[in-house]
Amino acid sequence: MRATAHSEAVAALQGDVTRIEAILAALAAASAEISGAHESTEARIAALRRSAADLGDELTRLHGEQAQAEQALAHHVEGVAPVPAARAGTA
Repeated sequence: MRATAHSEAVAALQGDVTRIEAILAALAAASAEISGAHESTEARIAALRRSAADLGDELTRLHGEQAQAEQALAHHVEGVAPVPAARAGTA
């Protein structure tokens, strides 16, 4: 009787150990997956930060080019503006 109870307890514990090992294996796999996703996300964030910095630099450069173009256009318009009638008669 005692041996049977002992055998049943051992079998129950072995079943528990098997289930716990399966749970631990699943947790280890999930942890590895999450770790990989985290590293991938960190790399993507770093790439986005670099892109944002590059785009900021490009925007600054384009703004400067636009200002130069507007200045050049203003000087060109001043150069080709018709001479007022009062000044045309004195020339």
